[in-house]
Amino acid sequence: MTPQRRPFGVDFSGARSAGKAIWIAEGRLAGKRRVALVDCYPATALPDSGADRTLALAALRNLIATTPDGVFGCDFPVGLPRTMLQGIDWHGFVANFAQHYAHADAFREGCRRIANGRELRRDTDRLARTPFCAWNLRLYRQTYHGIADIVAPLHRNGQASVISVEPPDPGRAWIAETCPASVLKSLGLYRSYKGATAPARQMRRDILAALVERDFLAPTTRSQREILIEDRGGDALDSVLACLAAAAAARQLITPISAIDRIEGRVFFEL
Repeated sequence: MTPQRRPFGVDFSGARSAGKAIWIAEGRLAGKRRVALVDCYPATALPDSGADRTLALAALRNLIATTPDGVFGCDFPVGLPRTMLQGIDWHGFVANFAQHYAHADAFREGCRRIANGRELRRDTDRLARTPFCAWNLRLYRQTYHGIADIVAPLHRNGQASVISVEPPDPGRAWIAETCPASVLKSLGLYRSYKGATAPARQMRRDILAALVERDFLAPTTRSQREILIEDRGGDALDSVLACLAAAAAARQLITPISAIDRIEGRVFFEL
């Protein structure tokens, strides 16, 4: 990874008020694997953004498109199990996604129909131990809007490369699928950390301290720590985990893209 490739983490949401739920962490490389946190903020802070999903996703899309030196760790599936594609490759799947599925509910129902009601996993989901299948009730809106409103238009307009699926273009932004839960599991730090309870708050503090102690994250400022620890939903902290995974993903590109990753995508979760 070149020093100019800047890591970003996006804790994504497909909710109607996605602007409040999406958090973005901006980082910079501060060593071989260490990332320094530059900023962390909700999507509502982006130019021309707002709480409304349409505004927020357009603002996020613009951030990625106008940051050609960035690698963006996004926590939504960029693909489906190969059996779901019915012979279409990933590029055809993404190019025709909006035509096949007019909205998120149509996407979930279409997937359930093809899978006969089963919740199928990709090879990468099993390896990364992701919590949910792409069309699970808790994830399907995130999957739908991540592909329909972020990946598909950016890919169609030549503004982003989806790494692991295709060779990264050095002249455009890179998108890497990440999963904060999978990152924590790989580090042995997966505990209950979301919520307003004292134990959840303490766990957010402990996770942050462990990331610094293990030299994945440079020491944060007092104001940054306050944001990451006091955000009850854990979304701010998740965006930092996604940022670290994005930096690691760029380092891991020396590994050849596997045949199955070209079809299904890959979750980057090992720091």
